[in-house]
Amino acid sequence: MTSNRNMAIKALEGWNVSSWGEQLVHAVTHLSVIEPEDPVKERLHKLREAKGL
Repeated sequence: MTSNRNMAIKALEGWNVSSWGEQLVHAVTHLSVIEPEDPVKERLHKLREAKGL
C-alpha cells in the first residue's frame, strides 16, 4: 500500500495545485497528519510546502 501512496504523491507533484480542487487539497492535508509511514509523511509535507498548502 505504501507504493500506491508514493505513486499518488509523485503524480500530484506534477499537477498544478490550482487544478486539485478543494476536496483533494483537504485529503492531502489530512493524510499528511494521519500517515503512519514516516518517509511517506515527509514526502507529503514536502509536497504541501512545494504547493503552498
